[in-house]
Amino acid sequence: MTRARYYRERDSGDYLALFPAYVRMENGQRIIDGRATAIRGLVASVCTTGIGERFLALCDRIPRRQVPGHWLAALLG
Repeated sequence: MTRARYYRERDSGDYLALFPAYVRMENGQRIIDGRATAIRGLVASVCTTGIGERFLALCDRIPRRQVPGHWLAALLG
């Protein structure tokens, strides 16, 4: 597994973990494999998904140390 990059959604406050070694092109944008919530605000709903660059524009990149422990456990499974 590659080193994750962490993001926080500005709107919901949810956290994401992206794995930049796993990238594909789809509908004219880069899609990066990662882990994020399926249901907004519900940490227990974290799943593996593709995250597009357009969505990432609505997020802020943050260092791992700023991700709460319970989110890290869910994101890294």
